[in-house]
Amino acid sequence: MSKMDKEQFSVWLLEGAQQLGLSLNPQQIDPFWTYMAEMQRWNEKMALTSITDEKEFIVKHLLDSIALIRWFPSHTSVADVGSGAGLPGIALKIMEPSLRLYLIESQKKKSNFLRHIVRQLELDNTVVLNNRLEDLEIQSQFHKTLDRVTARALGPLNQWIPLALPLLREKGRIVWILGRSWQQEVDSQRGNFPKWGIEIEDLQSFSLPWKMGERGVALLKLL
Repeated sequence: MSKMDKEQFSVWLLEGAQQLGLSLNPQQIDPFWTYMAEMQRWNEKMALTSITDEKEFIVKHLLDSIALIRWFPSHTSVADVGSGAGLPGIALKIMEPSLRLYLIESQKKKSNFLRHIVRQLELDNTVVLNNRLEDLEIQSQFHKTLDRVTARALGPLNQWIPLALPLLREKGRIVWILGRSWQQEVDSQRGNFPKWGIEIEDLQSFSLPWKMGERGVALLKLL
């Protein structure tokens, strides 16, 4: 671990969650602390994150992810595509242990980290898949079975939405995570929604704690 101790970590995590209108229980501090420490340790030998400042790490990785929890009801099945270091999937699972989580990651080294952290945190109903979204294995295994599909920094929407939609059950939803220019991102893709057979059910924005940025979230549903 680095300069920050667990007490300071807890203060920032709890205060940041409060700024987002969320509450954490004491039992959630330990897994978030372990998750951050392991990500930093593994980051020394592989590129999991470019963020080295601890407070920024807490805000832009952990708090940024758990802010999405309102779009992930309990007991839903979730695919986190291009999961990388497990964001937002692992953070959401810590917040809501009842989620059935599938972490889809094409890079073997990152998949190995994900398997390690799933074991370390003893997360049940959590499966790591070393695949790409377009792999036939993924397309057939999850065809019309998932409640939620999400992706963080996976690339332009038109590159992955057509592949994600067949995985959703009838009432399933895409949770589209947007950056600070979220309104422009949405406007640039609106023309594609009819051909994809989707529409925006919910669109919200929020500020990250300590003025570290803006985010948008669009909930996309099948027509």
